[in-house]
Amino acid sequence: MKVKPQIVIAIVLVILAVGVGYAALSGAWATNSSNGNGSGNGDGSGQNQGIRGSSTFAEISSLYGIAEQDLMTAFGVSDEDAGTVTPGSLTDIYPDAEIGTGSVRLFVALYLGEEYDLTGDANLLDPAVQMLQERGTLTLEQEQYLELHTVQE
Repeated sequence: MKVKPQIVIAIVLVILAVGVGYAALSGAWATNSSNGNGSGNGDGSGQNQGIRGSSTFAEISSLYGIAEQDLMTAFGVSDEDAGTVTPGSLTDIYPDAEIGTGSVRLFVALYLGEEYDLTGDANLLDPAVQMLQERGTLTLEQEQYLELHTVQE
C-alpha cells in the first residue's frame, strides 16, 4: 500500500495537535516559565529559586515586594554599595560567615512568611534575624534554626 506524502504530513500534524491539546488541558504543557520569580506554591520548593547570585537587591526588591532598604539593612550593605552588591558578592564581603545567595533566599522566604527548607546551612546576619523576629512571622522551627545560623557582624 502506497500512501501519499501529503496524507502522512496531515496525519502527523493532527497527532501533534491532539497531543499538545491534551497536554495543555491536563496541565502537563506549560508555556510560562516557573523559575521562581514571584511564583511558586509557598512550600519552599522553588519560591525563591529565582534569586540568583547575580540578582541585584533592586531586582529582588521588585520581584518579591520587599523594601530594598530592608535587604540592605539585613545584609549590612551601605547606600553607596546598593547598586553593586549582589547575593553572590556577599561571600566576598563575609568570607568566613557563609553569607551568600542561600542566605538571601532564606531571608526573603522568612520575610514573606513562606515555608523554607531548613536542612541547608544558610546563615543570616544578626540584623536580618532581628528584623525577622520583629515581624513576628517566624515559626518555632524557624526560630530554632536561626539560633544556630545567626552570624554576628
